[in-house]
Amino acid sequence: SALVSAMIRRLTRQQAYRCKLLKAILAAIPSNVEVDERLLEFYLQPSPDESDGWSTSTYDISAALPPLHLSVFSGIGGGNETGGRVWPAALALGAYLLARHRGDALATEHRRPRVALELGAGPGLPGLLLANVAASEEGTSIFGGGIERVVLTDIVPTTLDNLWHNTTTLAPLTSRTLRCTVAALDWYQPPAQTAAAHADVDLILAADCVYDPDIVEPLLATLGALLQPAPPPPPSSDSGQSSAAETGPLPP
Repeated sequence: SALVSAMIRRLTRQQAYRCKLLKAILAAIPSNVEVDERLLEFYLQPSPDESDGWSTSTYDISAALPPLHLSVFSGIGGGNETGGRVWPAALALGAYLLARHRGDALATEHRRPRVALELGAGPGLPGLLLANVAASEEGTSIFGGGIERVVLTDIVPTTLDNLWHNTTTLAPLTSRTLRCTVAALDWYQPPAQTAAAHADVDLILAADCVYDPDIVEPLLATLGALLQPAPPPPPSSDSGQSSAAETGPLPP
């Protein structure tokens, strides 16, 4: 247990979710067996070959759109076991976006969503699919032409690097009509910081983004911050003068 505690103290927050897997592995080893610390070090570090375990997979979700070619991870190491994979719920959410949200169904009675943010995006399939649809000729009929920007978020550095790779290299985006960006989003940061950084978000995507009960509460805090209404713009100092100049004098 002392060895495990020492290893946990040396982990970064991005790697903290791997502690439970380490504990499970050690719990399965008989107590009279000595574990070499170098084995744990090897597990916690990325493979020396950065391309080891990475491959390109094709996801053909809709006949109306070109397939998505995403870089995904199938190996072990570097914290990519979760964020490098496309999980079943991501495929289900992608299909749902296409099958359910036709006829401008994403638009509410008040407004159409303009900025979408995906939490725990991993390889980014749902967000990139939304970006591709919104940027396509079909986007006007599906999303009412409203989506202008999609933000893909995660926290593990290698996952963010892979998101950039999938966004800029592999995903066939129409950059002239829509922006797709990548951002680090720490669920443990103060909610006010999250709200300020993403005040313009009005559509949130999430699929298989949490499996550890310990991070459910930070996830809920992040959702609460993102769902806070954006503060109204401060009134202009000459707003009354402008209004009078535009409307003219009030009738008697």
